[in-house]
Amino acid sequence: MPSACALSNQAAVELKQPAALLNFQKWLEAKDCYVFTINGFSLRQISRHPREGAGFTCRIGLRLKRVAYTNLLFDLLVELLPKESEGSVSTVPCGF
Repeated sequence: MPSACALSNQAAVELKQPAALLNFQKWLEAKDCYVFTINGFSLRQISRHPREGAGFTCRIGLRLKRVAYTNLLFDLLVELLPKESEGSVSTVPCGF
């Protein structure tokens, strides 16, 4: 049965380390599991402003961090996704 959880920036940075990534890949194989999607949640500094309804806003520096975090999630997905498979990254945009 599929299971989902969000991967924080800190966890993603730690998982990107070669030894950690290899250990996780081995664990996935031993458990007959695979990763087909990664859920990345918003950075803490992104805040909701009541006057803007349900929209999120963030400064340019945070946008750059969001882009780096999202790219890291895709880099990890490339390493974890089974060959010949499609995958996805689900994340909150910085603004809309």
